[in-house]
Amino acid sequence: MSESTIITERSGRVGIIKLNRPKAYNALSGELISELLVALRSFDSDAGVGAIILTGNDKGFCGQFHSRFARYGLIIS
Repeated sequence: MSESTIITERSGRVGIIKLNRPKAYNALSGELISELLVALRSFDSDAGVGAIILTGNDKGFCGQFHSRFARYGLIIS
């Protein structure tokens, strides 16, 4: 089983999402984007959450968008 590419936490009314690909400087990948969208939608639909913080795990926030996906014109909606 692979490790999740995001970590979610909640502190009071604040949802916290940490990008969790530290070896890749938290670069966006298809898997990370999918997990991120699920987490954002989950927090957004929770009336108890008033704010969402998006941060990176370890040293960097988000190093890059993985070039493998950029060449295909990935669209997120």
